[in-house]
Amino acid sequence: LALKYHIESLSLERKFNNELGICQSYVNIGEVFLVKEDYLSAAFYINNGYEKAKELKTLDNLIASTHAMALLYEKTNDFKKAYQFHILHSNYKDSLLNERLNTTIAEMDAKYQNEANRKEIALLSKEKELQEAVIQRQTTFRIALIIGLVLILVILTIIMLAYRQKKKANELLAEQKNAIEHKNKEITDSINYAERIQQALLFTEESEFLKTYDNFILYLPKDIVSGDFYWVNENKNFTSIAVADCTGHGVPGAFMSMLGISFLNEITTNNELISPAEVLNQLREKVITNLGQKGQLGTSKDGMDISLIRVNNTSKEIEWAGANNPLWIYRNAALIELKPDKQPIGYYVHPTPFTNHQLKLEKKDKIYLFSDGYVDQFGGESNKKFMKKRLKELFEQQFKTPINEQKNILVAQFKNWKGTNEQVDDICMIGFEV
Repeated sequence: LALKYHIESLSLERKFNNELGICQSYVNIGEVFLVKEDYLSAAFYINNGYEKAKELKTLDNLIASTHAMALLYEKTNDFKKAYQFHILHSNYKDSLLNERLNTTIAEMDAKYQNEANRKEIALLSKEKELQEAVIQRQTTFRIALIIGLVLILVILTIIMLAYRQKKKANELLAEQKNAIEHKNKEITDSINYAERIQQALLFTEESEFLKTYDNFILYLPKDIVSGDFYWVNENKNFTSIAVADCTGHGVPGAFMSMLGISFLNEITTNNELISPAEVLNQLREKVITNLGQKGQLGTSKDGMDISLIRVNNTSKEIEWAGANNPLWIYRNAALIELKPDKQPIGYYVHPTPFTNHQLKLEKKDKIYLFSDGYVDQFGGESNKKFMKKRLKELFEQQFKTPINEQKNILVAQFKNWKGTNEQVDDICMIGFEV
């Protein structure tokens, strides 16, 4: 009911072009959505209220909107911004208090001046009555002294109350800041521990396959934990290698990556003859089933893009399948690109079975599997994406460079391209040479 009447109020305020009322209605509607835990709607109305308050420059609206903004960011766990808006809220409250204090002082001063003028006129009209004038002046002085002392006491009282209120607010902010810092430390410690768990799930350098071939693994998470992952599964006759890019990055992406690793292990255990395409078909089914994906509004649409290769350890024949991510093979400085199916691992409106590609590797072939984090990085003189074209040119230029030395070149090129920009996504790439 509150939401209903606030929305009706907003409609009336707009009808009568009442800017102050429109601003307050935005904030009121946003606060109702906060209680309903609909943070996306809350953010829309509270942000509109805050922008309108800044435009109107009215302290009452600024106080209400900054308080709502602080609550919004506190609810959505953005404690840094919550702290910033608590500071703004406190400052606007102080400004309003000072404005009212100045108004009160001005009114009292005007009252005092009017009173003094009136008495001065009375004294001038009675110049002949010198004795009474002297008495009147003494009386006026005493009254003025009393009023002055009362004014001073009132002003000192107001200032003291304002100081105590501000001190109390600062103490509360300091406590909240300490609590936020403590919470941030706990969160960071937890994420660091999650990183160790994720690293334990990733493939280590004990792989017999990669010991046999010159190779590199480039793994650069955007945050502490990553939504990209690499995976190697070995048995007597075949070695499977995958590079995957899960939805999101940071903690949500890391959860998806651990699910992906778990599902891949489950699918391939005791099933060495399964083709990469069939692995991706089963992986998609597991993601859709376990995440309850039905394509309905509000349901999960998480998933991953992946490039999966299976190498016959004896014949050097390969099978490969990809979901949005390709496979690149450089043979005599010429690119052989196996293009992926343009569909993700996860819910898709018109899914089709994944395509299984077959190819015979030759001596000196260089094989690359990668996510899109490297090519999507913004930088350079025009602050544009690196793009696949530049990555192809880089591999062509470094074709004669031993593949186990290419990682340092890729890292140096990435840092040079990125410059002072923030890394936009997780990066994962595996290369090996036959």
